[in-house]
Amino acid sequence: MAIERFVPAERLIQETLDIYTKQGNEIGMAEAYHTFGNFYKNETYHTKFARFYKSLGTYDGTYMRSIDNFSTARALFEKNENYAGVTKCLIGLGNAYSLRAEKDKACVSYDDALGFYNKAKQKDPSVRLPILTKYRDAEELRARKTINGRSIVGGPDGWCSSSRRETDGA
Repeated sequence: MAIERFVPAERLIQETLDIYTKQGNEIGMAEAYHTFGNFYKNETYHTKFARFYKSLGTYDGTYMRSIDNFSTARALFEKNENYAGVTKCLIGLGNAYSLRAEKDKACVSYDDALGFYNKAKQKDPSVRLPILTKYRDAEELRARKTINGRSIVGGPDGWCSSSRRETDGA
């Protein structure tokens, strides 16, 4: 996101949320909350604009605003059986937990994301979910979930491997 558009973006996301709330459009609300989740975990928010938001008294350096917004979006998507939406929220949650160095929670979120992606594919086989990882999309991520029986999903160097979690609680 361009720096000159960063601060107005927060206001526009809020205006969008207000409109969808007034309309009772829960999917629109979920999309706005998801966007807030990404906004509050964005590196620019935590670096270039941290001082600005601190001066307003609204800065959150813990990533909890991101987690709260992803969680709210997830609940709305799940209520409306939009499993692709749930999937992208869980990936966002995993990323936010990872930034907090809460690897256990990140791994659970990534694992849950794969489960909901599978549910989305069952409901609509044409579902495509572009994700910002080294994988082209969620389908490639799902296909690469395991190598030699070990999960490779989540975090650098596959730190969410299922065998590692079972042996050392990571």
